[in-house]
Amino acid sequence: MNEMPKEQLLVVVGAVTNDRGEYLLTQRHEPENPVVHGRWEFPGGTHHFGESLEQTVVRELQEEVGITVAVGTLFAKPAMHIWNYTDRTIQILLVGFHCSYVSGTAKAKEEEIADVRWVKKEDFSQFDFFHTMQSFVDQLS
Repeated sequence: MNEMPKEQLLVVVGAVTNDRGEYLLTQRHEPENPVVHGRWEFPGGTHHFGESLEQTVVRELQEEVGITVAVGTLFAKPAMHIWNYTDRTIQILLVGFHCSYVSGTAKAKEEEIADVRWVKKEDFSQFDFFHTMQSFVDQLS
């Protein structure tokens, strides 16, 4: 019996705050994956070979939502999720950074993002976070 191929991806996300104390959240648009479709998260994406983690979060936030950020401290605890597909298994390791908004207008620039919003932390209970993102939300002070 052949074992399914296994992959590991490193994803970097940014918990971006603005001068009003709001955090930038994005809503997933991925109808073929009901586990994450419609759920909210901090924006980010896949780490590329040769990049520092800080470079990844800066690039991904520019690509996904069109903003420039200043990268701050790393979240103390990473998150992990395993996806089992019919032809492979993917383990995703997520690391998060606290980031500060610098410039740009936040808007969805990629098709897997349905909505983009600046939200006060006290309003997070109104948003359905995917469990890996919830682990980052729980680490906010």
